[in-house]
Amino acid sequence: MKQRTMIEDYYRREYLAHGSCPPGLAKKGNGCLPPGQAKKQWVIGQPLPATVVIRPLPRDLVIRIGLPPTGYGWGYADGSIVLYTLVGHMLLDVVDNLF
Repeated sequence: MKQRTMIEDYYRREYLAHGSCPPGLAKKGNGCLPPGQAKKQWVIGQPLPATVVIRPLPRDLVIRIGLPPTGYGWGYADGSIVLYTLVGHMLLDVVDNLF
């Protein structure tokens, strides 16, 4: 997926611009995720848990990757970029371990 590469490149540049992992997370080898997030598993084709907060992506990233199809949304949730249905929040794709 071309958008997946664009998303990873965007966050890699943003992350490198703001420094590196804290030493405690860097040695974990899990992409700088806190322990609770590192264990999180997304299930494609299933609704996102009601406890997951989906935040909008940065505007310049959306411009790069393009708007999702009608009825779908891009979002940032628990350290991952997700493509989901607007009705029911069913997970269609995820870009995990951005850092």
